[in-house]
Amino acid sequence: IARIHIAENQKVQKHQKEQRAQEIEKHRIGRRRQHEIMARIQAAVIQIPKPPPSHTVKATEAKKFLKEKREAEVT
Repeated sequence: IARIHIAENQKVQKHQKEQRAQEIEKHRIGRRRQHEIMARIQAAVIQIPKPPPSHTVKATEAKKFLKEKREAEVT
């Protein structure tokens, strides 16, 4: 009886091990597909360069000028 019980437990453990292996492989395949899709998306995206920093300098100067003008009007 003990041998039969041990044999059944081994069968169950073997089956569970096979199921885990299948799930892990399925997960790996899904990850691989996801990486391939992301690579395609990134390859298809057009990179737009940033505007030169002088634009931001001009904007800050304009804000400063407007602030000084408002302060002059208030006084």
